[in-house]
Amino acid sequence: MFTFVQILAKMKHSLLYLPLLAIALFAFQTGCNKYPDGPGASFRSATSRISTTWDIKAANQDGVDITDQFEGEFFEFEEDGSFRRLETDFLISLPPFSQDTIVNIVAEGEWTFIEDETQVELFYTYTFRDPYNSSILYNEEVNERWEIRRLTQDELWLRQEGTTIRFEFFNE
Repeated sequence: MFTFVQILAKMKHSLLYLPLLAIALFAFQTGCNKYPDGPGASFRSATSRISTTWDIKAANQDGVDITDQFEGEFFEFEEDGSFRRLETDFLISLPPFSQDTIVNIVAEGEWTFIEDETQVELFYTYTFRDPYNSSILYNEEVNERWEIRRLTQDELWLRQEGTTIRFEFFNE
């Protein structure tokens, strides 16, 4: 059994570690803030948070809301690194390049984290048949890099490098 004096001595000794604990927690919180718009820390891996289907809910370019240009589109990230993108109202210009047509198209490819998981790189291909001659198949390869601004279980905010376009994706 401890005496009251012994208990006070142990508490005084323990209180010396309280500032060290506070400094360690602050450093942990600051060090884990990988994305500019949060979250500060997460117990789920970046791969598990990004791996889902994301609907485009907001987009702006140079402060102008352009969300309606992306209505119905989605990005889908799988844990195995596969990627799909639905693009609605995709304008294609077909030979002899006087035949413009608009189609809804799904692209497939791969994704990977880069720059210590602060960016995501996408390699994907749009494949579509010529609407006037179904024996002709077109492929358009795309390589994009996006800065991750926010990555939670429910929100993914991306900004394209070199532009002021910002998309916000919300998992539904």
